[in-house]
Amino acid sequence: MSGDHAKYLEETPDTTRTTVRFPTTELEQVEELVEEGKYLSTSEAVRHAVRDLIEAHKNATSEADER
Repeated sequence: MSGDHAKYLEETPDTTRTTVRFPTTELEQVEELVEEGKYLSTSEAVRHAVRDLIEAHKNATSEADER
């Protein structure tokens, strides 16, 4: 585990473990991103995707409210 990753986990003590099921091909693609060094772990990649999803929904909601 890199120092940055360990620091991130130390700074976010409110994390919760959960189980998620993915189609095998999607999980393999995420694992490839990890192997390529784009993410430190599958957990990090999933957290990143979830943050992006939440942000996209916030933006969509804000745009809808402006109409």
